[in-house]
Amino acid sequence: MELNERCRLNMKNRYHQSTARLLRVSLLLLTLLTTPLAVASGLTDSSPLPEDSASPLELTPRERSWLLQHPTLHLGIDTAWMPFEYVDSAGRHRGISFDLVEKLRGMLGIEMTVVSDLSWSEVVEGVKKRELDLLPALTKTEEREQFIHFTKPYFPITIALVSHDEHSEWSDMASLASSGVTVAVVDQYMTHNHLKSAYPGIPYITRPTTLEVLQSIEDGAAEVAIVALEVASPLIHAHHLDHLRVGANVFADLGELRLGVRKDWPELVSIINKALEKIPAEEMKRVRNKWMAVPISVGSSQKEVWSIVLLTAALLGVVILVVMNWNRQLKKRVTAHTAQLQLQNQRIAYHNEVLETLLVNDLVSNTLNQSLESIIYATSETLKVERVSVWLYSSNRRSINCINLYERPLHRHSSGREWGVSTYPLYFHTLKSGQSLLIEDARKDLRCAELIEEYLIPLDIYSILNIPIRLNEQVTGVICCETTGNSRQWAVDEVNFVASISSFIALVLESDQRRKVEKTLRAHQEGLALTIKQRTHALRLAKEQTDGILASMAEGLVVVDYNGAIERVNPSFERLVGREESVLLGVLVEALFEDGAASEERRLIGGNKGSIPVSMTRAPIQQHRDTPPGEVLMIHDLRDRIKAERTRAEQENQLAYQAGLAEISANVLHNIGNAITTLTGRSEQIDTGLEDLLLIKQQLEQAASLEDVSRLQQGVKQTAVLLGEVVEEDLQESSRAVHVAVAHVAEIIAIQQELAHGNQAINTRFDISRVIHDTLALYQGSHQEQRIKMTVELSPLVEQVLLPKNPFQQVVTNLIKNAREAIQQRRALQGPLDGTIHLQLSPHGEDQFHLSLRDNGIGLEAEQLTTIFQRGVSSKEKGSGFGLHSVATFANALGGTIVAESKGRNQGATMILTLPIEMKKK
Repeated sequence: MELNERCRLNMKNRYHQSTARLLRVSLLLLTLLTTPLAVASGLTDSSPLPEDSASPLELTPRERSWLLQHPTLHLGIDTAWMPFEYVDSAGRHRGISFDLVEKLRGMLGIEMTVVSDLSWSEVVEGVKKRELDLLPALTKTEEREQFIHFTKPYFPITIALVSHDEHSEWSDMASLASSGVTVAVVDQYMTHNHLKSAYPGIPYITRPTTLEVLQSIEDGAAEVAIVALEVASPLIHAHHLDHLRVGANVFADLGELRLGVRKDWPELVSIINKALEKIPAEEMKRVRNKWMAVPISVGSSQKEVWSIVLLTAALLGVVILVVMNWNRQLKKRVTAHTAQLQLQNQRIAYHNEVLETLLVNDLVSNTLNQSLESIIYATSETLKVERVSVWLYSSNRRSINCINLYERPLHRHSSGREWGVSTYPLYFHTLKSGQSLLIEDARKDLRCAELIEEYLIPLDIYSILNIPIRLNEQVTGVICCETTGNSRQWAVDEVNFVASISSFIALVLESDQRRKVEKTLRAHQEGLALTIKQRTHALRLAKEQTDGILASMAEGLVVVDYNGAIERVNPSFERLVGREESVLLGVLVEALFEDGAASEERRLIGGNKGSIPVSMTRAPIQQHRDTPPGEVLMIHDLRDRIKAERTRAEQENQLAYQAGLAEISANVLHNIGNAITTLTGRSEQIDTGLEDLLLIKQQLEQAASLEDVSRLQQGVKQTAVLLGEVVEEDLQESSRAVHVAVAHVAEIIAIQQELAHGNQAINTRFDISRVIHDTLALYQGSHQEQRIKMTVELSPLVEQVLLPKNPFQQVVTNLIKNAREAIQQRRALQGPLDGTIHLQLSPHGEDQFHLSLRDNGIGLEAEQLTTIFQRGVSSKEKGSGFGLHSVATFANALGGTIVAESKGRNQGATMILTLPIEMKKK
């Protein structure tokens, strides 16, 4: 019972009360007088363990990585468990655990934040739910081990029985259990948990705090309290609980204080254990002396009281001497600090002069390398730093490159070193955060641990000052100042000076970027001007070629819109009516005929020549995207035929000829209509492309006036992409399609002229796949606009064929046009539809081949499958019936066949054309 001896609990109660009051007055006086002494000696209540008293931790790479991934820990504490841990009147964490946490914070380089305003029960629940990470002051129990990992013990505690002085003393837990008295414990404390599990037969009550547990003994709610003696003793003195006495020590196996870690973080236990091993025993002893200074005894003798009074007087004299000495020391410190401020002001003035000199030299106008050399040279000479360098991130931000390094002892500039993120992850994590690094000894700093062997030691580097370089609100790089040979403590004015240098470097980098963007802009403008010139010339040539073809036609050609108003005529029609195209534009075509009838043979008003007998064939044509289709009309002059009608036989022959000619003309007109449709669409696409080019040119001119480099660079990139799309997709492809369409129109007219003179088509050996691809190219642009997907399957077994080339190409054109119109008709009935056309070329036997086209259009009824190829029969409301009829005529002439397949209305259709591979000339 050494503790009881020390407390002198055998003194009489009345004497206890009187001497205790005198003792409290003396202690209060002693506290007031010795406070300046404590401040002067650096041992105030908030003083944590010294930061530099422990050697650096030896952590594994895995443990360092874990700390990097968990930079902040959330702590749960007991707000009223003094001196182990508590919250003072200002709401701050204090006590033994606070000193230990502050030491660990400095050793591990992480933040430890206390989650305040929680009761101890809420703290326990918080660590169970893993909302709290660390409990700094905890004892180990079996129940807590279910949800907490425990570190090594760092502080011993004493668990004792406290009872009223009128009650008898209990020597151990066995005597307490046999007495049947009620025991008071703190709710959820280790005493509560251990009492409940180890001594289930003892009745007990719980209170939220140790003070309330002690007060329950004073009030008679319980006879005995089980508490930590280090916590209970100061509370007994502070709250005048003079009738309480300390009894036997119990729960010896719980008498060690540890740190508790959430169950899913075993790595943190290993890290903290290493840190605890590095804290010297002397430091922990100092903490114990600091927080355990309150006397435990609850009574004192008269001799002790006079000793305290005499000690207080002696201490008062010592305090006076200490205060006088402290004032002298303070005066010396003020004088030294004033001199230091004057020196700092001189350095700041010098720094400002250097910055003004850099601005006057107009480094922004120089090349990037010249400007950087001047800046880092001035920085090195101003701060007397051995190494100054500028590092910039790569475009993918996976590495950082040294673009200029100045070594002052060698008076040498160099560049080229590269550091990868994967090689130095810890260092790059610091750079990514955008924080400045002020490191006096980099070899002892955890953030530079990866650089020690490969960089710091070989180059004899000790101190580092890194300031991030920001461009467009993003960390672009860093300026690094390094000392060699010995360490250096960086002053505030030096840090501010390097920060100003960092801003100046950002200005130089922005100027360099602007120069590069302006150069790229000029190149784009020159290329755009050349492209516009080339495409304009190509369009002019295409128009001249088209005009030449129309001028060579012997028949009159008229293009009208959906209202019947004339939009274009060829020279032959101008000669028939005796009026120029400029006069005819906008005139209703029906106004040029006498009878206005719908028959094929009509009389055309021919100006001064009177009316002219003509025959007319027509075919629909889609001229504009947003308007209904118009028509193309072919006018045949019948005057020569009428003059030649001498006899009935001649008339009959002439009529038969005209019927054949009409059928040929209808086919030719139908084919020309298809080609002109494609030509018109491509011409509009080219016009659109030219408008886009002019818009891009305006955008480039506007971008050139932008001040913001990032916006200027973004504008150039966007216009470059748009320029590529216009040139490649609109102009180049459309220009090629125009030339193909013009050539196709010329071939159609040549075929018509041969047939009109009685000539037969000439067989030609050609690559059938190439002809099919050229034909499909005519529809490529319109297919995209009309949402039609065209797929092709060409067998390599069918290559060279001997057939009339141009008529075969027209057959393919008619089949594609028929499929497109079927899809459009189904859309008109059912609404939006993604059209599909599949063309397949395959061998059929040894000397024939199949060409089939399958679409998902309107389809055919069963009775239409046999009549669809007859002249004038069409499945469409405004169809002419010439397209498929001409295909059937071509197939029959070559000894081939054409059949149609369909499952019915809205089920699509398939046209299967069978032709010989080689057609022998008759």
